[in-house]
Order: sequence, then C-alpha cells, then structure tokens
Amino acid sequence: MKALVILALGAGVAACTPVDAPLSPVFGEARASMKEQIIAQGPPSEQPPTSSAVRGAAAVERYLRGAQKQPPQQDTSGSAVVAAPATSSLLGPAAPPPSAPSY
Repeated sequence: MKALVILALGAGVAACTPVDAPLSPVFGEARASMKEQIIAQGPPSEQPPTSSAVRGAAAVERYLRGAQKQPPQQDTSGSAVVAAPATSSLLGPAAPPPSAPSY
C-alpha cells in the first residue's frame, strides 16, 4: 500500500509541469533545415521512356510457352553462393505455364 501511495504522489508531481514552460532551444530546427534535407531532382527528360511493344509481346509469348530468358547470375561478394534452381527436388516439380488466353 505504501508503494502505491508513493507511485501516486510521483505521478502527481510529474503532472505539475507548467504549460508555458520554455521549449528546447533546438525545437523546430528540423523544419528550419528542411531545404537541406530534400534531395533535388534533375530536370525531367525530354526523351520518351524507353520501352518497346515488340519486346513486351515477345516476353509475354516466351512466358506463355514457358521459355523465359534467365538473367545472368551476378556475384557481388566474391563467394560462390548460387540459388538453387526452381525445379530442385526440395521445391517439388515446377508449375506448368499458364494456358494462353482466348480472346
């Protein structure tokens, strides 16, 4: 019971902080230095985005046939860690490619 009274008195004293207490001298500094925190982007490109409907259609056809192009393996650490292929026995058989949509 004594601990509860001490805890209640401590909470009461902590609530006695005046409302008009001075703020920290660095209060609002992040807002004042916002211009330094923003990364300026370059001007927008005058060129249209590089894309090709022919390449996209070919990629869809390869996907539907199940003949996707595998990206080249990249090694950034110098170690010989290579992911297991998707058809490994740990993962089970590979899923068949989806059937072509009928329009």
